Amino acid sequence: MTLVSVAAIFFLTVTWIFAGLEVRSAIVAATTGAALITAGVLRRKRLVATAEGIGVLAVVLVLLDAWALRQNDLFGLASADWPTYWGTTLVTCTALFLLWHALSGLRVASVAGFAAAAPGLGLLAAGLASGQDEPLRLFVGFLGAAVGALLHPLTLPRRGSASGTTASAVAGTTGDPADDAIEENSATRRIPGQWMPRVAKNSAVTDAADPLSTPARHFWPSADRVPERITVLTLGGLALVLATLTSAFVSPDSTVAPFLTLCTVTVTAVLHLLLVLRRAETGAVYAGFAYFCAGLVSLTLTTVVPLVAYRADDLTLAIIVPLLIATLITLGAEFLARRRSTGPARTAFIVGGSTATLIAASLAVLVVSFAALPLLVLLGHGLTGEAAPAPVRANSVWALGTLAAVGLLVGLAWKIGRVLTGRRRVLAWLFLAIAVLAVPFSGPVLPVTLIYVLLGFLSLGALLLERGGRLSLGSFRVVVRTFLVVTIGLGYVISWQSSTTWWIGSVAAIAVLLGSRLLIARTIAAGATSARGLLLSGAIVLSLIASVALPGMLSLHESRSGTGLVAEAARALTLATALAQLLVALPLRLLTRPDRNWAFLTLLTPTVVAFSLPIAAIAEDLSALERATLLQGGPVAGIAHSAVLFAALLLWLLLRGNRAAGTAASCEILAVPRVIAAIGVAPVLLLLLGSIARALTTTTDARILLVPAAALFGCGLALALGVLSGRSRDRIGLESGALLILGPGTVWALGTAHPLGWLMLLLAAVATLLTAITPDGLFGSLSPRRHLGWAALALGIAGLWLGLARAGTLAPEPYVLPVAGILLLLAVLIRRFGRVEHTAAASPVAALLTLAGLLVAIAPLALASATGSLLRAVLVSSVSAVLLLGAGVPRWAPPRSAYLAAAAAAGTTGLVLTSVVQATAALSDPGVPDARLEYWLLPLAAVIAGAFLLSRQTDAATRSSRRLAAIALLLLALTLLTIAEISTLGWAGSRIRDEGLTWGAGSGSDVVTGLRASVLVLALSLTHVLALWRPRAPLTVGVGWTAAGLAAVAALSSVLTGATEPFELGTMPLALAVVVGQVLSRPVLPSATTESAQRLSSAAARRIAAGLALALLPSALVGGTGGGLLRPIVALAL
Repeated sequence: MTLVSVAAIFFLTVTWIFAGLEVRSAIVAATTGAALITAGVLRRKRLVATAEGIGVLAVVLVLLDAWALRQNDLFGLASADWPTYWGTTLVTCTALFLLWHALSGLRVASVAGFAAAAPGLGLLAAGLASGQDEPLRLFVGFLGAAVGALLHPLTLPRRGSASGTTASAVAGTTGDPADDAIEENSATRRIPGQWMPRVAKNSAVTDAADPLSTPARHFWPSADRVPERITVLTLGGLALVLATLTSAFVSPDSTVAPFLTLCTVTVTAVLHLLLVLRRAETGAVYAGFAYFCAGLVSLTLTTVVPLVAYRADDLTLAIIVPLLIATLITLGAEFLARRRSTGPARTAFIVGGSTATLIAASLAVLVVSFAALPLLVLLGHGLTGEAAPAPVRANSVWALGTLAAVGLLVGLAWKIGRVLTGRRRVLAWLFLAIAVLAVPFSGPVLPVTLIYVLLGFLSLGALLLERGGRLSLGSFRVVVRTFLVVTIGLGYVISWQSSTTWWIGSVAAIAVLLGSRLLIARTIAAGATSARGLLLSGAIVLSLIASVALPGMLSLHESRSGTGLVAEAARALTLATALAQLLVALPLRLLTRPDRNWAFLTLLTPTVVAFSLPIAAIAEDLSALERATLLQGGPVAGIAHSAVLFAALLLWLLLRGNRAAGTAASCEILAVPRVIAAIGVAPVLLLLLGSIARALTTTTDARILLVPAAALFGCGLALALGVLSGRSRDRIGLESGALLILGPGTVWALGTAHPLGWLMLLLAAVATLLTAITPDGLFGSLSPRRHLGWAALALGIAGLWLGLARAGTLAPEPYVLPVAGILLLLAVLIRRFGRVEHTAAASPVAALLTLAGLLVAIAPLALASATGSLLRAVLVSSVSAVLLLGAGVPRWAPPRSAYLAAAAAAGTTGLVLTSVVQATAALSDPGVPDARLEYWLLPLAAVIAGAFLLSRQTDAATRSSRRLAAIALLLLALTLLTIAEISTLGWAGSRIRDEGLTWGAGSGSDVVTGLRASVLVLALSLTHVLALWRPRAPLTVGVGWTAAGLAAVAALSSVLTGATEPFELGTMPLALAVVVGQVLSRPVLPSATTESAQRLSSAAARRIAAGLALALLPSALVGGTGGGLLRPIVALAL
């Protein structure tokens, strides 16, 4: 066999090379036939894998043979139409492969045959239509392919066949493992030397492995060919879709072409659907293809008429018929689906009906648009104010009739199908919508408005009857409510086209909103309260809109400027909001507390906007003639409107019905409106006063005082409500409103340098003072409000000083004495009425205020005492001395010690400042200072006396502070005296050096200067001695040594400047004072230890030695160097 095979191959090769085309073709044909026969024979012999492989080669060879015939132009096939040729070829291949499959059972033949069926028939059909235009050929080709796909039932197993279930396991494979095993052991090989009987095949295994060959009595094998079916269904579905798309382009000049083409597609899809649904059981893919066909049928049937109408250019046909057909298909599919049990057929009807429903919805958009066109035109005219009737066209009438027909069809179908009871509300929605769309067909604006209003009132009446129990709407309640809203809304908008109809729509809308409140219970429940409040708010808003539009509607046909219309509208809005606020402020039974809250909050923004507009300024820009024609052009209108609003705000605050009453929930409902009303009292009063002032033609400068006047009223009313009624929340609102106008007004007055700015500050201080007062008073209050009193004081002082400065006042007394008086008055009041009991202790605040008042009165005048009259300095120093000495005379006790300390501190400040200022003035004069210097140093003697008076007091609570104060006063006085006198020594010494004089050779002023130095050193030395001799405050040991130090500075200054001659007049008193002070100092106490006593004695001895050295050594040294003998002799004698 091997040699024969090699010889055959060699023979064929040689023949292929040297033979002609006919021989080659014969060889290829023979090879193809041999492959087909060989594959079939091997499949019958159970060699499945080998047979399927050779079968694939055979399929490829068949297709290559077909291609080669055309390419080699055998039998003149190269000139044939290619769709016809290949269509014929594929159809022939389909028959050949399926016959081959039926005879041999090869699976590859089944796959190839079913795959070539649809394309082959499509190409053949397109080839047969070669004389037509391209769109038609495409359509015919796709339709032929869809028809070719009708072979898909052959892919299903035979009904009742066992192989229908078993063969599905192998239907998608190219071979079976059992067949492969049989193929390997099909021939029993003999082994040399051993006999083996031939083993027969197991028929049961064979039958199970090769189910296609079992039922020999049937020509077509029974098997579930899933891949073939998927291929056929995919190609068929794609062909149906493409045929549907190309049908729209077939014969563009023909009107009925879409009808014919789409009907053909519909029939083909129906055939596919029937072939699928005839089986009780189908797979998911097969059922999906059926649903696809059902949807396609609905699509093609519903798009036939639109395409025909488009080509016929008949809009009426496009409006009427498509929607009716889609509706009928939907209703029919639903009717049939309801009579089917659950299964593919029922689902297919549902899919078809759903598709028709979607298409009907899209078609309804067009129909509704034409039906609603008159309504839309009327709405546009109503929004723009253009008076014109709606254009009613025939297409709109047909569209409305179509919608009515749809409703009738739906109702009839549902009645027949016995489902109308559960779907009555849908029909109600539809017919009410048709009624809404039908109203504009009645003609002019007036009838349309009246019909809408009438429909709205009828709906409201039905709802009210149901509320009263006389009528039951059931599930139609929502429909009626919606119809009420729609009809009244449309009537309201449409009515604005004309001045004769707008009020009808406005009144009707307001009446319906108010009447709808009767449908809701008068309870405090959150839902009911919100619903009733929203309806009331809507009615208020519509009323305000009507009031604004009223002037314009009354003068619609008159020639009015835009500014005039704005002024009229603004005045109308102020009147409407003021009257509405007055009505809401009254606690009438007509409105509940939640209703009043909703109404107030709704009116709040319009009221603020209306009364904030500069209506008077707008009216002044008009001409006199147009101003005279204004309905509310005079100032009286502004006064009246502001007065009404002001009265409404006062009613909110003063009427008992607007205050807390009832339950806790209802008490808080009106809290917010009452606080907002309180905030608005001062601004509205300012607006009212401004209108009155403008009517009285007051001066512009004086009008600014209306701001503090209104603020004072608000603060005064707040004080009354807060103190008398304890209504802190209302008080805060009133004060906030006062601040709202007073703050910006004061800032503006100061920023613009207004002539009355100082008065604004004073009145602002009064308003702030009213704000600081609480029910427990001002001075004894525990509330943080009391601190506002300091702000009031600061504002008052600022206003006073600003007024004096603008008046050109230069003297300091008007600036400081009133302020000091106020501070002292406050101190007295706080002491008397403050929180500290005045009989038990002194108030720290009152003491500080006393000190502040005295300092404000004395310190500025003392600093200014160098200028002006001498009487100012005398009075200041006298008053200061009285204060200081007077504070030291009475006995100090806790109830008055702080006030006496304040008086002493103020007196000391006045004495020191006056003395320093006047002494500085005396020293600044040319020449040697005269006796005025000592005269103005006398106030320091009062300071020293005050120090001794303070130290002699016996109050234990202030002992340490008094002691320190007395010492400080004494040291301050001694220091100032020393500085002043040393300043005169420096002037005299410089004069002696400049003129080359010797001491005593000049004028008498030099003698005075030397005398001043000697007296100063002597006085300080005596102070040192007294302090060491009797160390008692304020003459303590520290003060004594400080005085000695000051004396040393004075002596050194006199020596260095040459102001004293001999210089012993400066050194001897100090030296003697040191020595005498140590001698007269107290002895060592008996309780002191020996070591302490020795240390004290040693220190005293050193100080005595230092004093003696100071007394003798300077004289001895100066005498030795100067050549004089008197000083050394005296020094040695001493």
